[in-house]
Amino acid sequence: MKDDMRLEDVGRKEETHWNIKSNLQRIILHIRDLFIQTTRIITSKEKLREHARTPLYENAYYLMAGSVVSASLGLIYWIVIARIYSPAEIGLASALISTVGMLSSFSLLGFNLGLVRFLPEDEDKNGTINSCLTMSGLISMMLSIIFISGITLWMPKLLFLKENMVFSLLFTFFAIIGSILFMQRYVFIAFRSVKFNFLQQIIANVLKIPLAIVLISLGVLGIFLAYGSALLLAVILGNVLIRIILPGYSPLPTIKKKVINDMLHYSFANYVAGIFGGISNFILPLMVLSILGAEANAYFTIAFTASMMVFTVPCAIATSLFAEGSNVPEKLRINAIRSIKLSFILLIPLSILIFLFGDKILLLFGRAYSENAFKLLSIFIISAVPISIIETYVSVERVRRKVGNVLVTYVIMATSTIVMSYLLMTRIGLVGVGIGWLIGTGIAALVVTTRQVRFILEM
Repeated sequence: MKDDMRLEDVGRKEETHWNIKSNLQRIILHIRDLFIQTTRIITSKEKLREHARTPLYENAYYLMAGSVVSASLGLIYWIVIARIYSPAEIGLASALISTVGMLSSFSLLGFNLGLVRFLPEDEDKNGTINSCLTMSGLISMMLSIIFISGITLWMPKLLFLKENMVFSLLFTFFAIIGSILFMQRYVFIAFRSVKFNFLQQIIANVLKIPLAIVLISLGVLGIFLAYGSALLLAVILGNVLIRIILPGYSPLPTIKKKVINDMLHYSFANYVAGIFGGISNFILPLMVLSILGAEANAYFTIAFTASMMVFTVPCAIATSLFAEGSNVPEKLRINAIRSIKLSFILLIPLSILIFLFGDKILLLFGRAYSENAFKLLSIFIISAVPISIIETYVSVERVRRKVGNVLVTYVIMATSTIVMSYLLMTRIGLVGVGIGWLIGTGIAALVVTTRQVRFILEM
């Protein structure tokens, strides 16, 4: 009897060993195919064109390009502003702009993701788009009124918002416009036409520069008007571009209860999950400031901001995967594989460049940043790999409407990142934050990898 049990145990171990070995072999084959396909694409103009025209890749590239262009033009904008406006005016205007952006973002309530998931299969696309735009506009108006009403409590330096009716009305109006612009972005993502949003971003970021110069005599109001007017023009352009994709579309204030009710659970669950997904970005700087001090926080901010540009790659690809999966759900698995492959194709050379020249790039901010932020930046860059795995998994689960899995994944990532960063920061300093971030994203990636690999290998 004992011999039979031993033989059975040995058989199970051998079977487990064989399964692990078999899965590893299949993963190695996928990696080998990745390099072969990459070489073929790079060395063939025809395959390069075919690659660029594939919706998954095309939209991912436009999303990446949009982030780079917005960041670059935004930097140019503030450089120009700094030369013609006083520091006090810039300080107040930047606070207004940041607050408008925050309120506009909060007002989405996840309906932006609901649009991407449900719009492709919706029969009444006009009603769905307008209902989401109207909801976000109303919520942003409500949030703006609440913010202005209690401004003496949370931001007394912006008290002039409450005292000056012109500023109050403009602040509320631009918050509404900002929320509409955010929502239009996801309309284009849902229709797999991100190139139109890319055009919007260029228009908004370019126009505010000459507008700020023309309105210089208005001081703080001039900067704020330039910013808001550029948003308004981008929204008007967006309505025109939506009509190209959806002939007959009219941007009318509408709230269809059935549309909202059908999307509410999915959208709000994604909204809550998104809060956990991004909460580390807000908490870590505060932790560094309170524990390690202002100087360390400056190094952290530069390293983290630089790494966020790299994280744009897997996040853009995952967003494109979400749109593709919503439009063509039967190709979700093959597109998930393509997404992971593309992430690695782009991240490997980009990471190598940063490892080799990152310290030189940081010299642009000063020698102290090069000496104190480079190690942290290098650790953040390594975490792009687990982030790719996490974001691909999240997009797949969003398409499959398993938002609970998305929430659990982000909660695990946020909790482990914050806890590990705190513990390591207090022991080994600033580098501990990077290691904590890497461990946190790594733990979340490990948790989802089993499901991810099983899902992909079903191909």
